[in-house]
Amino acid sequence: HTARWLARAGADHLLLLSRSGAEAPGAQALRDELTALGARVTFSACDVSDREALARVIATVPDEHPLTAVVHTAAVLDDALLDALTPRQIERVLRVKALGAHHLDELTRGMDLSAFVLFSSATAVLGAPGQANYAPGNAYLDALAGRRRAAGLPATSIAWGLWAGDGIAGDGAARTVERHGLLPMAPELAVDALRQALDRDETQLVVCRGDWAALAALRPHPLLEALTGATPADRAAPDPDHQPVGLQQELAKAATEHDRRRLLLRFVRTQVAEVQGGRSADAVDVHRGFKEQGFDSLTTVELRNRLNRRTGLTLPTTVVFDHPTPQALADLLHERLAPADAADATDALDPAAGARPELAAQLDRLEALLAALPPNAPERADATARLLDLAAGAPDPTAGHTGPDDDVTATLSTATDDELIDFIGKELGIS
Repeated sequence: HTARWLARAGADHLLLLSRSGAEAPGAQALRDELTALGARVTFSACDVSDREALARVIATVPDEHPLTAVVHTAAVLDDALLDALTPRQIERVLRVKALGAHHLDELTRGMDLSAFVLFSSATAVLGAPGQANYAPGNAYLDALAGRRRAAGLPATSIAWGLWAGDGIAGDGAARTVERHGLLPMAPELAVDALRQALDRDETQLVVCRGDWAALAALRPHPLLEALTGATPADRAAPDPDHQPVGLQQELAKAATEHDRRRLLLRFVRTQVAEVQGGRSADAVDVHRGFKEQGFDSLTTVELRNRLNRRTGLTLPTTVVFDHPTPQALADLLHERLAPADAADATDALDPAAGARPELAAQLDRLEALLAALPPNAPERADATARLLDLAAGAPDPTAGHTGPDDDVTATLSTATDDELIDFIGKELGIS
């Protein structure tokens, strides 16, 4: 899109760098299109993070077509949760984005450039789940633009939101970003914003299409409210499915157990669809496992937290794995929220009342798994060591506690989201 705009704007010669160069998919079609628009096109295979390779390419620029502007769009995504990021993932993402910009800055400082454009990301300003290795590189681009301006050099860094269409963000990453308030914008609109930023000689700005009320709700900040006029209160009033009191009232109105189960299944399907984004509740398969439906550690914790907020329960950390389908999860909610008699209703208001049988079931499951292992299996020794560590770290059951089950339940109930995600990723095999 950017190359097409430059060609339409009268650029005589476009030097397009990528790792694959002319062998990149669609390169020939793009060359034909840009040539038809009046531009001469040269493809070069080059990793911009390789300073020597980049210097060789710049040295080949002919005198009759001197380098007059730089547009750095290179980026790589390798998303992961913060505590699961590896040095390799961090280096891979930062190398292309930040190191490439650093080399371009150094190698063109003596040239008479009219523009030095850096494609940054709104992630550097607003943050995004799973992109702790992506945000720093983009923040570096924003800072680099400021440093160049201070040195009297041209620089414009645009922190983009989500572009519609094909890009480096896959469907899953795009849905996550959309759920957190950044909506896809038409590439034509983005390119026009780029033109305006250059016409106004901007140094650094954010260009995104946002659900401002959602952004204000997720990241309350006076500046965001002042700029957009949106506040958390601007969100549409939630329907009864989204509030504990409303849900309980609907359950109380339900005439039969069948009605209550149907209501809770609809509620679960709605929450699953909202977590995944881009789906209707009717499209959620109630008998298919969450993992098979694309849930990972991040969305699993998000679903569990949603259910806790919107039911008033304190569901255990492994609830989505212990009840691995929407139907099973709805059945659990029926046990907790629609008990058969008043005595059960009192227990349902006490999170520990439901967690105790849950814990007992998990211990039974663990016992069965251990029994299936050969006596000398290394997994048996590992599991034994971990259980001993858990028992050693538990509070003294005589110090005002009713029993060891309550201690373990309390430990699970107070775990942070990061701890839950770590447990899910490492112990249950879902990343």
